[in-house]
Amino acid sequence: MLIAPWKQLAKPDASKEYLAIVTYLPVKHYRTVPSVAKYSQQVDAQLAGTPGLVGYSMGSKPWTKQFWTMSVWEDEAALMAFVFGGAHKDTVARLHTDMGATKFARWKVLGTDVPLTWEVALEKADS
Repeated sequence: MLIAPWKQLAKPDASKEYLAIVTYLPVKHYRTVPSVAKYSQQVDAQLAGTPGLVGYSMGSKPWTKQFWTMSVWEDEAALMAFVFGGAHKDTVARLHTDMGATKFARWKVLGTDVPLTWEVALEKADS
């Protein structure tokens, strides 16, 4: 799996609880993979300025048309503001017909558990 390094945008409070999410994003056709890469860069730029985001990473297996994200958020409101705005909203609108069955897993983490590991995130995605 190709993994982008964890990007920390805020220092987590060790005693605070945060919202963690992992997404699994398969695409139906190899011809869509370059578009996913292009739009991922735009979403990455949006994430860099998103209030309430603690940190994130992206992973991919482009040779099998599979993509993942994992992130930690201050709360649900911050996550939803990101999901329904900017480049993310545009990307979903452009690629939704080319996507396979996406999966999402959410769970609570303490600040001491940040940054997340891909091992934990992929376990959550498979459960």
